[in-house]
Amino acid sequence: MRRFTTVVLTTLSLGLSLSAAFLFPAQAADDPAYLTIGGGSWEAMRDNLRSWEADLSYRSDYKWWIFKPQGGLLVGGDGDYYGFVGFNAEFHLGKHFVITPSQNFGAWNGHGFNLGSHFEFREGVEVAYQFDNNYRTGIAFYHLSNADISKRNPGSESLLATFSIPLGHPFSKHAADDDADADKDLMPSSPKKAAAGAAPAASQTAALPQGQSPAPVQVQTVNQPLPQARTMQQQPAAPARALTDAQRNGFYYSSFAPMPKVY
Repeated sequence: MRRFTTVVLTTLSLGLSLSAAFLFPAQAADDPAYLTIGGGSWEAMRDNLRSWEADLSYRSDYKWWIFKPQGGLLVGGDGDYYGFVGFNAEFHLGKHFVITPSQNFGAWNGHGFNLGSHFEFREGVEVAYQFDNNYRTGIAFYHLSNADISKRNPGSESLLATFSIPLGHPFSKHAADDDADADKDLMPSSPKKAAAGAAPAASQTAALPQGQSPAPVQVQTVNQPLPQARTMQQQPAAPARALTDAQRNGFYYSSFAPMPKVY
């Protein structure tokens, strides 16, 4: 019964992922890289072995077609641990919902339930709600097995709540693009751009008749002296009065003789 339930859930998750791939275009090109934290149930389909699980994974924003690389680590409450690398694909349902199927492979070890091989595959799907600031919260289901490469292949399932934090550094593709754009802004203009700027002036010169050069631009300046304070010396002199002989004689005698008395 448990194996049947596992097969049904895995088939549904993969079917949902493939349906999203065909019905909804991948819009993850502008999505940032993510650090995803998960917590929930390890050995979720075995009541007698169920324990807690903690996941930590990095999802890159580099993209090959619809696939993006990822890697991470899970730790189970029974002492199991599993490191993995793989890829995922993100499909947006409207503005806020994102379906993320993934396929991984890696190494399992521990002293919990024996999974039959140290090499295990992990596939699953996450359904998340993406906020306007690109943070995400969702629920994920994963199946872990060795695909019958060993005689023992009991498999294991995980049911997790996830929280994804958008990242800009240090491994983000968009961060590298932003740094490149900043470097371009700091670079001086190239000779081609300078030539392109001089092209309109050259075209205007070429439009003149042969032998005629463009008229130089004349700049006229008006020099007006500042008003100066007028001094006494700059005042126009009053015209000299002509003295009569009587006035000159009177002035002469008044200088040396007393004025006659009048009785």
